[in-house]
Amino acid sequence: MPRVEPDRPAIRVLHCDDSESYRRLVELMFDGVADLDLVGSVPEHPEAVREAQRLQPDVVLLDARVPGGTDQAVTALRAVAPNARIAVLSGLQDPDNVMRQDADGFILKSSDFDEIADEIRRLADGGATPEPVVYGRGSDADAAIETVRRIYEAFARRDIEAMLAHAAPDIEFVPQGTQSRVGRTEPYHGHDGVREYFADAARVWKDLTLSATDFRATAGGVVVFGHVEGETEAGRVRRQAVWVWQVRSGLAVSMRVSDIGEAARPS
Repeated sequence: MPRVEPDRPAIRVLHCDDSESYRRLVELMFDGVADLDLVGSVPEHPEAVREAQRLQPDVVLLDARVPGGTDQAVTALRAVAPNARIAVLSGLQDPDNVMRQDADGFILKSSDFDEIADEIRRLADGGATPEPVVYGRGSDADAAIETVRRIYEAFARRDIEAMLAHAAPDIEFVPQGTQSRVGRTEPYHGHDGVREYFADAARVWKDLTLSATDFRATAGGVVVFGHVEGETEAGRVRRQAVWVWQVRSGLAVSMRVSDIGEAARPS
């Protein structure tokens, strides 16, 4: 039986896995265990980010192959729930691969529940993670954020060349919403790729606007929270979004954006 410590508050756990059967199994395993409280169970990482921000769990269990990208999910989770410990779940014995996301732990899905529960307790006993910082502390983090701010300011002016002045020549650009609407599966690469993205965006979006409301420096990059709005063939769209930027030597080297749900519609 799992070890129970009745004198301590229950450890609040958020679980993210695209397998409904495995999520159900975890729910059954947690049922009746006094010191573990499964506060949320979701299928995709955008929902995990949203729920982590709302629930502030002690531990997040994150499937290694969750739709949307595990490393991006870890970065965003660090930003919205900085005190949560993150364990990557995998069916493969390959911790060196899945741990590149700087997660706090690795759990094999084939482990029995006693082992999973003990790893959750071990992570929770580790306390809060160190304050997440990108590229060092102080001025380095501020400079990275400032680079990203200037990119959003240039976008607001529709000045693509000004944006590219803050982007590395080999930048990787992954704007998921536009990609899906144009049927593209590959990222956009380099300055010409960014120009191509804007040409694609102009075909599928009318009056596209990005509102960046919160910039945070984390161990995984500069995380930006805001929303995307514009007209599409389906009508007016306004969605919350999380952008994750990597900055090196004052230039953006990659950007990934994830839709995290409906934003409040303007009145």
